[in-house]
Amino acid sequence: MTGDTMSAETQAFLMEAGRPVLTKPLTIERIQRAVHEALTAPSVHEGAKA
Repeated sequence: MTGDTMSAETQAFLMEAGRPVLTKPLTIERIQRAVHEALTAPSVHEGAKA
């Protein structure tokens, strides 16, 4: 978390990473939704061979 604005490089990195990003101002509802989505998303390990 940062109080600074994101540079164009940082924004591009986050877009390429394809991971969720919470932007400010944060709300409790948005945080709860992001946590719920993270916990219910398919695991990156599902389907991986052991």
